Amino acid sequence: MFLQCDNCEGNLFQRKDDNEEIIRKRLEEYQEKTAPLISYYNDKGVLSEIEVEGELSQNVKDTLEILDSLVN
Repeated sequence: MFLQCDNCEGNLFQRKDDNEEIIRKRLEEYQEKTAPLISYYNDKGVLSEIEVEGELSQNVKDTLEILDSLVN
């Protein structure tokens, strides 16, 4: 039996690696390997942050401005 999407009533599938144990491992790996890069690049003065809670068009504009400043 398949679960159905509430929106389109299509069949929903769950990935084999979509379980609590795997997700916990991914989060641990992120904390160990990726999260430290935030302070590393911030300390070097090359970290840019974008507030992404606004409109998509504003997020794109902000991203392009940062990328433009890196190229020029």
